[in-house]
Parts: sequence; structure tokens; C-alpha cells
Amino acid sequence: MFPKFGIWTNLLGVAMVLMVVLYCVACFRNRQTLHFKAFSIGFPPPRIALQQILVSSLDWVLAACVLYVLLPLGRPSFLSFLGIFVIAQLAGATSHIPGALGVFDSLIMVPSRSLFTRHSALIAPTSIIQWSVSVATVLVAVLWLGFFSYKHVQYSNEFWWTFAL
Repeated sequence: MFPKFGIWTNLLGVAMVLMVVLYCVACFRNRQTLHFKAFSIGFPPPRIALQQILVSSLDWVLAACVLYVLLPLGRPSFLSFLGIFVIAQLAGATSHIPGALGVFDSLIMVPSRSLFTRHSALIAPTSIIQWSVSVATVLVAVLWLGFFSYKHVQYSNEFWWTFAL
């Protein structure tokens, strides 16, 4: 189950709903543009604004449904999962990491780590020997490939992107 996060998640939810309400109020006031320094923001007509909110909300709910169905048994309620899903989506979108690599995943996995914990014998004595042999084999292969390419591949002063284009 997802843990209770307390007052901060409630405040975050209220802030998100407040942003949507302020957007609707700005659209219903028929204010053409909002000027702030060198930026101008134009608001759509109220009908289009409501359609935007409806379609984007439906998109997030359906995307959360797809991921919710894939959770193992013992999963939390859909509404609590939807809240975590939306927060993870927003954090991934606002992060400056290309493709939000790991941001969305970690924010989904951390609250639900109890669903995915399994006891394993990864560090058992027999598997340590197997892992050591596997890592040593890969290291030897990488060293051999590097030595082979250093001795037998002709290099030039051209840039690598001239070959890619």
C-alpha cells in the first residue's frame, strides 16, 4: 500500500486544482492576453478551455489505468495511485533530464516498494563466484577489443560526425 504522505500532498493537490481554476477564471473573463515583461499569454475561449481540461484529464486517467492494471495484487486504490501517477508525470516533465530518465520510475516505485520487494540470494557464496567469472570475462573481452582496434584500425583526423552524415 502507498504510505500516507501527510499535509504536504494535500497542499500540493490544492495548489494543482487552484492552477486549473485560475486558468478557467482567466478564460471566462474574456481577457485577450496577459502581459508579463516581454511575454504575452493568450487565453482561449471558455469552451475550448473546458475541452482542453477534459481531454487532458481523460488522457492522464487512461494512462494511469494502463499502469494500474499492470501492478501486482495487493495494489492500492486507484485514486491514490492516480495521485502518485500525476505527481510523477509532472516531476518528470519539469525535470531537465532528457526523457525524464528515472524521475518518473523512481517516483512511482518508491511509494510502492512494498509491492515489489523480493528476497533473493544474489550475494550467496556460489553466485559471487559466478558473477566474478562473468565480470572477468567481460573485462577481458573489452580489453582485447580495445587492443585489437588500436593495432588494426586506421585512424584519420576527420571528425566522427562526417561519417555519420
